[in-house]
Amino acid sequence: SKFDAIVATAGSDITSTTRPGQFAEILGGMREQLGPVQSSERTSFNVSMDNGVSTVELLYDTKFANAERKEEFVWKVKDETVQLAGWHVSDPNAPADAEPAE
Repeated sequence: SKFDAIVATAGSDITSTTRPGQFAEILGGMREQLGPVQSSERTSFNVSMDNGVSTVELLYDTKFANAERKEEFVWKVKDETVQLAGWHVSDPNAPADAEPAE
């Protein structure tokens, strides 16, 4: 699928909580609902380290064809291996207590 490259970077944080193929389905569903990305602006960048593992959190304000959303990407770096540990998309207009879509 067109999401194979993204899925290939998914680390155990994602693969241990999804069945095979499910992460690609989630990506496809979000693409279908929101449409293609029109623009994206990074609003935050944070790096932390714990026992030799770096966690990199990137926040973006992203304009899709059908909506505007906040995206959070979480990457883990260990021994020069980079893995996607999380991807969260939230509606900035949703009530504060609403659960973000994953």
